[in-house]
Order: sequence, then structure tokens, then C-alpha cells
Amino acid sequence: MIIEEHEQTTNTDKTHHKDFVDILLSIMHQTSDVEVEQNLIIDRTNIKAILLDMIVASIHTSATSIEWTLSKLLRYARVMKILQDEIQNEVGNKKMVEEKDLMKFNYLDMVVDETLRLYLVGPLLIPRECRESITIGGYFITEKTRLIVNAWAIDRDSNVWSKNADEFYPERFIDKKMNYQGHEFESIPFGSGRRHCPGIQLGLITVN
Repeated sequence: MIIEEHEQTTNTDKTHHKDFVDILLSIMHQTSDVEVEQNLIIDRTNIKAILLDMIVASIHTSATSIEWTLSKLLRYARVMKILQDEIQNEVGNKKMVEEKDLMKFNYLDMVVDETLRLYLVGPLLIPRECRESITIGGYFITEKTRLIVNAWAIDRDSNVWSKNADEFYPERFIDKKMNYQGHEFESIPFGSGRRHCPGIQLGLITVN
């Protein structure tokens, strides 16, 4: 249904802003028009599988992060009170919070940042393979070595996050705005490099 709707929209509305599904469809049509190796062709079955992976991954990870956030708010009444006051002051209780309101909630951003730091969904990032022998931090790593990054340990490093690294304390982000693009290695809940999570923005909006 989703694929059919996008195909119809693309054919009838030339001003339609392309999204992820449209890009996949354009690749499918390109590969069907030229002679390429069989393993490079993307068909509707491949697109369905990719979309299913994206949806399942986003629902599971976001739901887990939300559960951890709520559990910490229930435990830390001080944090919940500050967050309630912020929402009350910025939006009030006469209407539902909308996506456009999220940019007003600075303390909510800090709460989410702290949750992602302490309770990231993937504590061990996707395995990587070393393409060449190299020495890093005094350790010699041979070519073809499989590496697994311990993001959990990085997020609880007392040398970076002070002696209270294991404590839920959102205020540590007052003067630090995380972008999660994988360039700030103090906290990488979405991974880093070319294979970092493609749903960073969707995940942050959903959890907020």
C-alpha cells in the first residue's frame, strides 16, 4: 500500500517532496533500465524488506528508550517536577504537545540525552572489521580483526562524565548540546561513521 501510494503520487504530483521510499523506488527503476549484475538489482521485495527493517528497528529502540526515561522520571521526582514545570510554562495544559513545540523544551532534551547516555539501546555497536593493520593507543590491531565498540563503557567513563557518571543527572548537559552525528565520541548511542543509525532524527523526535 505504501509503495503504491508513492508510485501514484510521483506520477501525478511533480512538486511532491521525495522521501526515503521515493529514493528506493527511483533506484529500482534505474536498475531495471540498464544491464547490471543480478545482485545489484533492487525490486519491490527488497524495498518491502528494507522498510520493514526500518519500522521494526525504530519502534523497538524508541519504545525501549521511552520506557527507561519514564522509569527514571518516576524514581527522580525532582527531575519530573522540573520537566512538568517546563511543559506547563511553554505549552500549558489546554492543548496537546505538538512536534513544533519540542524545540522549546530544553530540559526535556537534557533528560533524553541523559537517558541515551546511561541506557543506550545498543550497548555494543555493530561489529566492524579492521581493513589494515594499525596501532591505536599503544595497541597493535592486525588486518581483518573484528572490532566491537563498547559504547556502554564510553558513556560511563568517569574521566569524561565526572565521578557521578553512573548517576542520572540531566543537568550535566546544560552547557553541552549533543548532535549524535558520530563526531562527538563522549556518547555515541547511534553509532559513528558511515554506518551510524540512519534514523537519528526520527528516533529523537519519537522519544521526545
